[in-house]
Amino acid sequence: MVSIKSSWLFCQVIDNFGDIGVCWRLAQDLQSQAPVVLWVDDLVRFQALCPAVDLKQWQQIINGVCVIHWTPETLQHVALAKLPTPTVLIEAFACEVPTMVTAYAQTQNSLWLNLDYLSAEAWAADVHLLPSLQANGMAKYFYFPGFTPESGGLIREQGLIAARDAFCASPSAQAAVRLRLGLPKRREADELTVFLFTYTSAALPLWLRAWQASERPITVWVNPGQSLDSLKPALGLAPEAVVAVGDEYHLGQVRVCVLPFVAQDDFDYLLWLADLNIIRGEDSFVRALWAGKPYLWHIYQQDEAAHLPKLAAFWSAALAAASPALREAHEAVSVALNAAEERGQEDWTHAWSKLLSLLPHWQIMAAEYSRAQAGLPSLRQKLTAFVKNKLE
Repeated sequence: MVSIKSSWLFCQVIDNFGDIGVCWRLAQDLQSQAPVVLWVDDLVRFQALCPAVDLKQWQQIINGVCVIHWTPETLQHVALAKLPTPTVLIEAFACEVPTMVTAYAQTQNSLWLNLDYLSAEAWAADVHLLPSLQANGMAKYFYFPGFTPESGGLIREQGLIAARDAFCASPSAQAAVRLRLGLPKRREADELTVFLFTYTSAALPLWLRAWQASERPITVWVNPGQSLDSLKPALGLAPEAVVAVGDEYHLGQVRVCVLPFVAQDDFDYLLWLADLNIIRGEDSFVRALWAGKPYLWHIYQQDEAAHLPKLAAFWSAALAAASPALREAHEAVSVALNAAEERGQEDWTHAWSKLLSLLPHWQIMAAEYSRAQAGLPSLRQKLTAFVKNKLE
């Protein structure tokens, strides 16, 4: 039987943290079964997610993963033959693996995959694992993560769900994490905690005012960055105002707490402790799914609104078992958040109030979809099975 000697994973950071977030998560999961070499072109962005990254080292070992700073200079002196032999090359999001690497991989009979973006659209499953013949004669296979048995699966490391359940059942563990991360204490038992991690959005000030109209106390956790910048007008702050970690703003029933930007290892705790997660990107979105809590997806906007069918396809599947009332209320907020429709303050407040009134049902639906997805093979399991099958 074919065994995987190592996986070489290539990551080019385009913007934000999505590319390296997905790649670092996948690298660690693949490392649990065989060595991984992660090539990444932006160590500064990587370090924000993984403080162990040494910016001065072009090659280093982190959590068992061999990390190489991918630059033109590195390619001039790296000795490919001294690295673990690549059974599979994985280029993330069509980042184009260097020719010298693919030429070397060809001599090792490596398999070449392009890890594409996550999508619930039907066409993604149709082209998943299709080959594309390259100029050097190698076949490059399209690998699409997804939510159905026909797709490439989702990144889910071993033990994740058990760790989540144990944490959520342990008040002492939760208290310890709250203390370590400097999270504010709950003010009241019925307080709703919202974790806000979005791109820049004109909808957020409207939402903040809608929260103020709520009868239930709400605490908003937000990191410095695009979400907080979007909230500044509603907080009475100038765009250039400096906001510090630990600052709090009180607007009626709403308390906005500025949290530090946490490393990827701690990100799950925020998702698990919040009651509602409003999340951007791909890695964070999948982790919100695994949290099993209600969530909304602020999806990365694409030209010609190509992101909207992707958004609709996911929620159509994730809320397929929900009541028509929840699907309608959720769609009203989700579509407006993603700027497909402009809404006035009164509409926003009404849409939010309606969705909040369905929170118990929403909680059940989120937990059930998370549980159903956890019953499918993970991305690592499916990718490994495909590689072994092709090379046998």
